[in-house]
Amino acid sequence: MNGEDAALEEVLRQGAWTRVEKFGKTSKPNQPHFAWTFKSQELDDFEVYHAEQFAGKVQWDPSAKRGRAT
Repeated sequence: MNGEDAALEEVLRQGAWTRVEKFGKTSKPNQPHFAWTFKSQELDDFEVYHAEQFAGKVQWDPSAKRGRAT
């Protein structure tokens, strides 16, 4: 779940059937710790980390037309 979304946090405080892992931008001191983080300013090219270990790199073309109604 997006660990930076207060509304989601509020809903999940009511209970969840499965374990919840949070993601967000790079965890910083005095901020919530996220299991999954990403490092980059670009939405189409960034590195993904799990428990502060490199997990992979995401690169995609944001102008791709897949999934768009014609």
